Amino acid sequence: MGLCSCNTQVPSAQQVAVEGAYVYNSGVLANSGSPSSVVAKLSSADLTGCPEDFTKAFKAYVEAWESFSPIAKEMYAKNMKKATADLGAFIGGFAQNPTAAAVELKRQWPEYSAQIDKANSSLLSAFSAMKSVGVKYNAVYNTTFW
Repeated sequence: MGLCSCNTQVPSAQQVAVEGAYVYNSGVLANSGSPSSVVAKLSSADLTGCPEDFTKAFKAYVEAWESFSPIAKEMYAKNMKKATADLGAFIGGFAQNPTAAAVELKRQWPEYSAQIDKANSSLLSAFSAMKSVGVKYNAVYNTTFW
């Protein structure tokens, strides 16, 4: 009679570190109400153990969030209460469904539609690139962390 064993693979330290960054990102998005808050929190992420290429991609993702700051400032100047609610909804919805979040933000602020499209394109590209690098380390971006 042969021995059976589970065919499990222990995650690498790099995979664990990258997935930790993903968890942190999800928490930030769930608990931030403004693009500047997202940038501040993500800029302080502990990326210890993350591979260099992932760290670079993560930082590019943070920079992409910065592209929403000028739009947010204009929105706040126009209607602080509405902007706060709408930007909070966009940020909170981004990790789950970035397209729907952007479409809703554009629906609420049609006068900023072109600016939102440009910033969102940059953000989606950086988000996708970050996740693609993570795949190299078998890291999975799981939207059910929170």
